Amino acid sequence: MKKGEDLVYYGRNDMAIVSDYILTARVGRNEDVFPLVLRLYIPENSEVADVTYGGGRFWNRVDTSKYQLSKYDIETGVDCRDLPIPDDAMDAVVLDPPYIYNPKRTIKESIASSYNINKTSIDLSTIKKVLQLYYDSMIEACRVLRKGGVLVVKCQDQIQSNKQCWMHIDIQKFALENGFIAEDLFVLVQDTVPAKRWPHQIHARKNHSYFWVFKKK
Repeated sequence: MKKGEDLVYYGRNDMAIVSDYILTARVGRNEDVFPLVLRLYIPENSEVADVTYGGGRFWNRVDTSKYQLSKYDIETGVDCRDLPIPDDAMDAVVLDPPYIYNPKRTIKESIASSYNINKTSIDLSTIKKVLQLYYDSMIEACRVLRKGGVLVVKCQDQIQSNKQCWMHIDIQKFALENGFIAEDLFVLVQDTVPAKRWPHQIHARKNHSYFWVFKKK
Protein backbone atom coordinates (compact mmCIF):
# COMPACT_ATOMS: atom_id res chain seq x y z
CA MET A 1 0.00 0.00 0.00
CA LYS A 2 1.35 3.42 -0.94
CA LYS A 3 1.71 6.14 1.65
CA GLY A 4 -1.51 8.11 2.03
CA GLU A 5 -3.76 5.38 0.65
CA ASP A 6 -6.67 3.89 2.58
CA LEU A 7 -7.76 0.27 2.84
CA VAL A 8 -11.43 0.11 1.83
CA TYR A 9 -13.74 -2.87 2.39
CA TYR A 10 -16.84 -3.51 0.34
CA GLY A 11 -19.25 -6.26 -0.69
CA ARG A 12 -20.60 -9.38 0.98
CA ASN A 13 -17.23 -11.11 1.04
CA ASP A 14 -15.39 -8.18 2.62
CA MET A 15 -13.08 -8.06 -0.38
CA ALA A 16 -10.37 -5.47 0.17
CA ILE A 17 -9.23 -2.96 -2.41
CA VAL A 18 -6.66 -0.23 -2.11
CA SER A 19 -7.95 3.23 -2.98
CA ASP A 20 -6.61 6.74 -2.61
CA TYR A 21 -10.11 8.19 -2.86
CA ILE A 22 -11.27 10.45 -0.06
CA LEU A 23 -14.58 8.99 1.12
CA THR A 24 -17.57 10.68 2.73
CA ALA A 25 -17.53 8.53 5.89
CA ARG A 26 -14.72 7.38 8.12
CA VAL A 27 -14.37 5.60 11.46
CA GLY A 28 -11.98 7.39 13.76
CA ARG A 29 -11.47 10.75 15.40
CA ASN A 30 -11.39 14.41 14.40
CA GLU A 31 -7.73 14.26 13.47
CA ASP A 32 -8.49 11.42 11.04
CA VAL A 33 -11.07 13.36 9.02
CA PHE A 34 -9.85 16.94 9.17
CA PRO A 35 -6.69 16.37 7.06
CA LEU A 36 -8.92 14.93 4.33
CA VAL A 37 -11.02 18.09 4.34
CA LEU A 38 -7.85 20.12 3.95
CA ARG A 39 -6.63 17.97 1.07
CA LEU A 40 -9.80 18.54 -0.92
CA TYR A 41 -10.78 22.10 -0.06
CA ILE A 42 -8.02 24.14 1.60
CA PRO A 43 -4.76 24.34 -0.40
CA GLU A 44 -1.41 24.63 1.31
CA ASN A 45 -0.31 28.18 2.18
CA SER A 46 -3.95 29.25 2.66
CA GLU A 47 -4.71 31.77 5.40
CA VAL A 48 -6.77 29.76 7.88
CA ALA A 49 -8.43 30.91 11.10
CA ASP A 50 -9.32 28.14 13.53
CA VAL A 51 -11.68 30.17 15.72
CA THR A 52 -12.36 27.40 18.26
CA TYR A 53 -8.82 26.03 18.36
CA GLY A 54 -8.90 24.68 21.93
CA GLY A 55 -6.26 21.98 22.26
CA GLY A 56 -5.70 21.85 18.50
CA ARG A 57 -6.92 18.29 18.06
CA PHE A 58 -8.01 18.83 14.45
CA TRP A 59 -4.41 19.63 13.54
CA ASN A 60 -2.71 16.69 15.26
CA ARG A 61 -1.90 15.01 11.93
CA VAL A 62 -1.33 18.15 9.88
CA ASP A 63 1.95 19.91 9.18
CA THR A 64 0.77 23.36 10.24
CA SER A 65 3.88 24.98 8.77
CA LYS A 66 2.24 24.47 5.36
CA TYR A 67 -0.63 26.81 6.29
CA GLN A 68 -0.85 30.38 7.51
CA LEU A 69 -2.75 29.30 10.60
CA SER A 70 -4.24 31.75 13.09
CA LYS A 71 -5.33 30.12 16.35
CA TYR A 72 -8.20 31.69 18.28
CA ASP A 73 -10.11 30.48 21.30
CA ILE A 74 -12.40 31.86 23.98
CA GLU A 75 -9.82 30.78 26.55
CA THR A 76 -7.44 33.40 25.17
CA GLY A 77 -10.15 36.04 25.07
CA VAL A 78 -11.38 35.71 21.47
CA ASP A 79 -15.07 34.96 20.93
CA CYS A 80 -15.81 33.19 17.64
CA ARG A 81 -18.80 35.53 17.26
CA ASP A 82 -16.60 38.63 17.39
CA LEU A 83 -13.26 38.01 15.70
CA PRO A 84 -10.31 40.44 15.60
CA ILE A 85 -9.99 39.89 11.84
CA PRO A 86 -10.68 42.40 9.03
CA ASP A 87 -13.42 41.82 6.48
CA ASP A 88 -12.62 39.48 3.55
CA ALA A 89 -9.22 38.53 5.00
CA MET A 90 -9.20 34.72 5.29
CA ASP A 91 -9.17 31.82 2.84
CA ALA A 92 -10.75 29.45 5.36
CA VAL A 93 -12.37 29.38 8.79
CA VAL A 94 -12.67 26.30 11.02
CA LEU A 95 -15.56 26.28 13.50
CA ASP A 96 -16.18 23.66 16.20
CA PRO A 97 -18.23 25.21 19.02
CA PRO A 98 -19.78 23.03 21.75
CA TYR A 99 -22.76 21.24 20.22
CA ILE A 100 -24.07 19.33 23.25
CA TYR A 101 -26.85 21.18 25.01
CA ASN A 102 -27.18 21.01 28.79
CA PRO A 103 -30.53 22.03 30.34
CA LYS A 104 -29.07 22.90 33.73
CA ARG A 105 -25.58 24.19 33.18
CA THR A 106 -23.50 26.53 31.06
CA ILE A 107 -20.36 25.75 29.11
CA LYS A 108 -18.27 26.80 32.07
CA GLU A 109 -19.84 24.25 34.37
CA SER A 110 -20.38 21.34 32.01
CA ILE A 111 -17.91 20.75 29.20
CA ALA A 112 -15.31 23.47 29.62
CA SER A 113 -12.48 20.97 29.97
CA SER A 114 -13.26 19.45 26.57
CA TYR A 115 -13.32 22.78 24.77
CA ASN A 116 -10.71 24.71 26.78
CA ILE A 117 -13.18 27.49 27.53
CA ASN A 118 -13.09 27.82 31.31
CA LYS A 119 -13.40 31.60 31.24
CA THR A 120 -16.87 31.80 29.69
CA SER A 121 -20.42 31.03 30.75
CA ILE A 122 -22.28 30.95 27.43
CA ASP A 123 -25.78 29.55 27.90
CA LEU A 124 -26.21 26.15 26.22
CA SER A 125 -29.35 25.14 28.08
CA THR A 126 -31.40 24.35 24.94
CA ILE A 127 -30.81 23.17 21.39
CA LYS A 128 -32.11 26.54 20.19
CA LYS A 129 -29.38 28.35 22.13
CA VAL A 130 -26.70 25.98 20.85
CA LEU A 131 -27.85 26.63 17.29
CA GLN A 132 -27.80 30.37 17.89
CA LEU A 133 -24.15 30.07 18.90
CA TYR A 134 -23.51 28.35 15.57
CA TYR A 135 -25.51 30.90 13.60
CA ASP A 136 -23.81 33.93 15.12
CA SER A 137 -20.39 32.33 14.57
CA MET A 138 -21.17 31.48 10.95
CA ILE A 139 -22.25 35.06 10.23
CA GLU A 140 -18.95 36.28 11.66
CA ALA A 141 -17.06 33.68 9.61
CA CYS A 142 -18.79 34.92 6.46
CA ARG A 143 -17.63 38.44 7.25
CA VAL A 144 -13.94 37.53 7.52
CA LEU A 145 -13.87 35.10 4.59
CA ARG A 146 -12.89 36.14 1.10
CA LYS A 147 -15.27 35.39 -1.76
CA GLY A 148 -14.90 31.67 -2.46
CA GLY A 149 -13.45 31.11 1.01
CA VAL A 150 -14.19 27.87 2.85
CA LEU A 151 -15.99 27.42 6.17
CA VAL A 152 -15.56 24.05 7.89
CA VAL A 153 -18.20 23.41 10.57
CA LYS A 154 -18.16 20.45 12.97
CA CYS A 155 -21.57 19.50 14.40
CA GLN A 156 -23.67 16.62 15.70
CA ASP A 157 -27.40 15.90 15.84
CA GLN A 158 -29.04 15.82 19.27
CA ILE A 159 -32.16 14.65 21.06
CA GLN A 160 -34.11 17.01 23.31
CA SER A 161 -37.19 15.99 25.29
CA ASN A 162 -37.27 12.69 23.37
CA LYS A 163 -37.42 14.52 20.03
CA GLN A 164 -34.85 14.37 17.27
CA CYS A 165 -33.03 17.63 16.56
CA TRP A 166 -31.31 17.41 13.19
CA MET A 167 -28.69 20.06 13.79
CA HIS A 168 -26.71 19.35 10.63
CA ILE A 169 -29.85 20.09 8.57
CA ASP A 170 -30.58 23.30 10.49
CA ILE A 171 -26.99 24.44 10.02
CA GLN A 172 -27.08 23.69 6.29
CA LYS A 173 -30.33 25.64 5.87
CA PHE A 174 -28.92 28.62 7.73
CA ALA A 175 -25.73 28.55 5.67
CA LEU A 176 -27.61 28.49 2.37
CA GLU A 177 -29.73 31.45 3.50
CA ASN A 178 -26.72 33.48 4.60
CA GLY A 179 -24.18 33.63 1.83
CA PHE A 180 -22.82 30.09 1.56
CA ILE A 181 -22.91 27.15 -0.84
CA ALA A 182 -22.86 23.61 0.59
CA GLU A 183 -19.83 21.91 -0.96
CA ASP A 184 -19.51 18.68 1.00
CA LEU A 185 -20.47 16.72 4.09
CA PHE A 186 -18.09 14.35 5.87
CA VAL A 187 -19.38 11.81 8.39
CA LEU A 188 -17.16 10.82 11.30
CA VAL A 189 -18.14 7.56 13.01
CA GLN A 190 -17.01 7.20 16.61
CA ASP A 191 -14.30 4.58 17.07
CA THR A 192 -15.41 3.74 20.62
CA VAL A 193 -18.67 2.45 22.10
CA PRO A 194 -20.82 5.29 23.54
CA ALA A 195 -21.31 5.11 27.27
CA LYS A 196 -24.75 4.07 28.50
CA ARG A 197 -26.59 7.12 29.85
CA TRP A 198 -30.20 6.01 30.33
CA PRO A 199 -31.76 2.75 31.58
CA HIS A 200 -34.44 2.78 28.86
CA GLN A 201 -33.58 3.47 25.23
CA ILE A 202 -36.07 5.29 22.98
CA HIS A 203 -33.92 6.29 19.99
CA ALA A 204 -30.79 4.86 18.39
CA ARG A 205 -27.75 6.26 20.17
CA LYS A 206 -25.83 8.65 17.95
CA ASN A 207 -22.23 7.65 17.40
CA HIS A 208 -21.42 9.91 14.47
CA SER A 209 -20.84 13.60 13.81
CA TYR A 210 -20.39 15.79 10.74
CA PHE A 211 -17.91 18.09 9.07
CA TRP A 212 -19.80 20.52 6.84
CA VAL A 213 -17.82 22.26 4.11
CA PHE A 214 -19.37 25.53 2.96
CA LYS A 215 -18.07 28.03 0.42
CA LYS A 216 -18.75 31.77 0.55
CA LYS A 217 -20.59 33.00 -2.53
